Parts: sequence; C-alpha cells; structure tokens
Amino acid sequence: MKTIDLKIPLQNPNDTSARLVCWTVADGQTVVSGETVAEFETTKSVFELPAEASGRISLCVAENADYDVGTTVARICIDESAPSDVEPVAAMPAPAAVYPMPTVVTTAVATSQSPPVPASTTPQPPAGTTIFSERAAAALAAHNVSREVFAGVSHVREADVLKFIGRFDAAAVSVGPAGRIPIVVYGGGGHSRQCLEIIAQNAHLEAVGIIDTLLPAGTRVLDVPVIGHDKQALADLYARGVRHAVNAVASINNPRLRGTLHQMLKRIGFAIPNLVHVQASVSPSAVLGEGIQIMAGTVVGPCVRIGDSCIVNSGAIVSHDCVLANNAHVAPGAILAGSVRVGENSLIGMGVTVYMNVTIGDNCVIRNGERVFSDVAGQAAA
Repeated sequence: MKTIDLKIPLQNPNDTSARLVCWTVADGQTVVSGETVAEFETTKSVFELPAEASGRISLCVAENADYDVGTTVARICIDESAPSDVEPVAAMPAPAAVYPMPTVVTTAVATSQSPPVPASTTPQPPAGTTIFSERAAAALAAHNVSREVFAGVSHVREADVLKFIGRFDAAAVSVGPAGRIPIVVYGGGGHSRQCLEIIAQNAHLEAVGIIDTLLPAGTRVLDVPVIGHDKQALADLYARGVRHAVNAVASINNPRLRGTLHQMLKRIGFAIPNLVHVQASVSPSAVLGEGIQIMAGTVVGPCVRIGDSCIVNSGAIVSHDCVLANNAHVAPGAILAGSVRVGENSLIGMGVTVYMNVTIGDNCVIRNGERVFSDVAGQAAA
C-alpha cells in the first residue's frame, strides 16, 4: 500500500503555525482526491486542506491545537491495484478576506500514531476581527451578500454563508401550517420598531431582515438583522423568493419620500401588506388601501377610507366618514372629527384636533398641538 502524507501548507510568511479547527472527515474514511478533509485557521485566514489522492485516510493529530507549518496531520493509504489519481496539489492561495465562524467544539481524534507536539500557541487576531475561508468569501461574492452580516463572529466557513442565504432561498411564500410568509422591512429607524412589533404579533409573518441605507450590516433591531443597504439588496431578496415588504420609513420631515419608497417597493414586485396592531380598533366598515400602518391604541371609525401607504400613529382617532388620501400621516394623539378629509402627503402633527367637515389639502403640515377649525389649502409639492 502506498501512503501520502498531508502536511500543513504555508499560507502566510508571518504565520509559521496554524490551528486545526476541525476535521471534516472521520478517521478511516475513504476520501476522494480534492475533497476537503480539514479546516485550519491562522491569524489572517481560514483555509481548507484537500485530499491529495483518493484512498483511506488516517488522522494523525487532534483538533483545537496549533501545529507548525509542514507538520504531517494525516496520511492517505492508496490501493495501488486501482488506477492512481494522485496529482500534485499546488499551494492554496491566501484567502481574499476576513470572515468569522461560530466556535467549533470537538473531541480529540484517537490514532495509532504518536501525535506531534503542538506548536506554541498561534498569535490570535485582534479582538473583533472576522476571518473568512476562501470558499465562504466566494459564496458571499456569488450571492452579493455583504460581509458585514457576520460582524461579531470570529470565523466564517462556506457552510455558514450558505445557511444564511438559505433563509431566503428556502423561504415559504404562502401561508400554511408549516411556515410563515417572509417579509423584508425597509428602514431601521424608530418607526421600524413599531412595524416589527406588529409583524411579531402576526402568526403568518416573519421579518427576515432589514434594508437600511445607514445602519451597518449585522446591526439588529428588535433582534432582526440589517442585511443590506440599497435597492439592489431588495431586488436580490425578491429574486430569492421574498415577496412581501414593509415600508418602515415614517419620513415626517419629507412626507413625499414615504410615497416614493412605497412605489419603489411596488416596482420591484413586492406586495405591501397592511399592519394593524392588536390594540388598535378598526371598524369593519372602514375601507383600507395597501401598505397602511395602524398603530397601538388608535381608533378608526365607521365608513373611514384610508389610501395607500398611510400611517395612523399611536393613540390617534380617525372618526366616522373621514378620508385619508395616499401617504397621509396622522401622528400620535391626533384627533380627526367626523368627515374630515386629509390630502395626499399631508402630516397631521401630534395632539392636533381637526374639527368636523374640515378639508386639509395636499402636501400640508399641521404643527403639533394645533386646533383646525377651517379648511387648509393644499401646498405645491416641494
């Protein structure tokens, strides 16, 4: 029987040793040439050790220990009666980046060989450094996923990346006993917390991630991670099977922006469900559009009509026969008496009282605490 020694390759001139993180095969298992048999880490990278031939492998060293470069860590016994497929394996290129992997807890491998004495402990990378294997980095690039989603993890393998991506690839898109409808939340500010709370109340919805232009990837809002920053990230999620979205940008300083974002989500193809808090009271005769958010403690009276992308915020009262045009926002504690009409992109501030039959035009902002007794003319869009 011919044997081939598998030795630790030099990955970086400054790293003369490497830590064996885990074996990916069992002692005595038959392996195929090119198959990954072990994973190692240095101060700058995580790398896989491939089998250099097909045959039965014997493991010579234990996991979770440091060994010098050039140490024989395994031997492959080749059946010389079978055609040989031994090919020299070039030294693996240095990994392209740094990404983290969950801690691997393993047991030592018993072998008939006397294990080499472990090298002195490998210097550890600075706290907070994330190390990625080559294959993990390649998977991230192939799926256009930011490395930042693994912030705070020490090491990342290909399996970790594929598991993350699989949350979306395998997402159920229909309501049923086996799962929830995956939904992406656009915006990670204060208003998103209210939206996420309502999603958590719904047995048919699951927030799978947040897209936010400012928050770092990996940031968690009510335990939901930020997973991207832009329209392309939204499009990628849609392509992976996520079909529902929430516009969680209240945009009180620029009410028209909320409507623009609503249309952006629609153009990608997302359905935008209404979110109604369990502590809100909505009359069965109210007519609701799409993408409406009705927060805790609100009252929506009989025969109210609410257009697309409106917000009725915490504790607001919208009395009978009121009409809210698209993208109107009734802020916390505001009161609309019967038959009030609020125009498109208008904001009714906190604690405002609007008396019966008053019409407020498009693009208006009613300041906090005001009392409105008469009609307010619409404003030209900025």
